[in-house]
Amino acid sequence: MKNKKKLVIFIGGLNFGGMERVAFIMADLLKDDYDITIATLYQSNADYTLEHKTYNLDVSPKEGKINKILIAVKRLMATKKMKAVLKPDYVFSFGMYSNYMNALSKKNEKIIMGIRSYDWLTNPFTTSTIDKKIIAKFNSINSVSKLISADAEKYWGINKNDVRVIYNPYEVNLIRKKSLEEVDDFPFDEKAFYYISMGRLSHQKAYYHLIKAFSLVAQRHDNVRLVIMGNGEHKERLQELIALLKIEDKAFLIGGKLNPYKYVRRGQVYVVSSLTEGFPNALVEAMCVGIPVLSTDCNSGPREILAPNTDIHSKCEKFELAEYGVLVPEVTDVRDFVNSDMNACDRKMAEGMEYLYLHEGARNRYVELIQKRVLDFDYDSFKDCIKKELEKVEV
Repeated sequence: MKNKKKLVIFIGGLNFGGMERVAFIMADLLKDDYDITIATLYQSNADYTLEHKTYNLDVSPKEGKINKILIAVKRLMATKKMKAVLKPDYVFSFGMYSNYMNALSKKNEKIIMGIRSYDWLTNPFTTSTIDKKIIAKFNSINSVSKLISADAEKYWGINKNDVRVIYNPYEVNLIRKKSLEEVDDFPFDEKAFYYISMGRLSHQKAYYHLIKAFSLVAQRHDNVRLVIMGNGEHKERLQELIALLKIEDKAFLIGGKLNPYKYVRRGQVYVVSSLTEGFPNALVEAMCVGIPVLSTDCNSGPREILAPNTDIHSKCEKFELAEYGVLVPEVTDVRDFVNSDMNACDRKMAEGMEYLYLHEGARNRYVELIQKRVLDFDYDSFKDCIKKELEKVEV
């Protein structure tokens, strides 16, 4: 039997997150074709326990400019050591930091860059000569959305034929099955109307905007509730904002969940409030569960998912009834946890949220439409695309 080629899937850590989920699915789908190891920059505060082989560089992030420089040097040395030990044929990296380390440590292995978030393209170094030279080291580049690909070509001067779009994969039937499990650790009120969201409690997800928008809806409708699943550095500040807005009896932060789908199923509307995304996994997963969705029209992914026949560069100025869900204007980067002032974007998000609350017919129509849309993101398509990427770099 021919020896399998060695594939390292290189990510940041083992925390709950869309990027990590995609990496683990890739490992599962390719395990019969490649000898796979999942390499991580660190594994502290891990949410996941993996069955796959792992290699931990064990260099956790630290605050402070000097520490960040030292961490970068340590991570580069550790990445070089990882490659020397594992001797991979391919290293497929996800995330800005892992991508940098992958490129700077390159020797004879083939390296593939995965851009799974728009954040990298807003990095101040994106258009620098240094960054472009680092990007040039990759044998192949793939992104998770058409908008990311288009902007990567613009910022880095890459030939558009060298950047391919590979949408994230979803096991629709399994998600639906898991959503049917009972919830026994949160008291959902059958008479209440629930907005649901899930993701890391980080700046990117802009949950302070969602909480403020929800508070506006709650002022007009007493039976609405908000449930946010996830862990992260903003948890205490978000809880303080909930208290400031006096909605502790209506807005709940319930932590990360191994099976979030059963909680999503108990909601009436799923909401994405992010500043940026790559291709928002949780949005598609909510569609798989079968509830209507509302998302900020952020870079990138939501418009491609919910309004695939529109211009990827267009932006809504008020809430938009898109083909497969509701889009609301982008939110501002205000990081405001300490007062009850509302931004225009909070009010516009609230308008979209209230529309779905008031219009059951629209909710039912979206439920029907999204059942077909989610089939565009199945496992088989993803596996074929990834295998073609790996075969391509062999040439």
